[in-house]
Amino acid sequence: MKLRLIRHATLQLELAGRSILIDPLLAEPGEYRSLTLGATASRNPTAPLPCLVEDLLHPDIIVATHSHFDHFDSVAIARLPKQTPLMQAML
Repeated sequence: MKLRLIRHATLQLELAGRSILIDPLLAEPGEYRSLTLGATASRNPTAPLPCLVEDLLHPDIIVATHSHFDHFDSVAIARLPKQTPLMQAML
């Protein structure tokens, strides 16, 4: 098993020869509104991806833990292959 934190809640898990992408947030930094209010508010995502987005576009399975935009964003929806199975692990 290999687990890699990409950023925020986005994880890349390799398990039993399969690649699992969890909570993909693939937008460029600052693309979305802040999740907080006040002087310390900053737009999301707050950090750049540590790899090329193309390196994340071929998972065997996608897992979305819940339906907030910062756990499966519009960039991920647009760019990830539509035939990739999506598991919604609504907690």
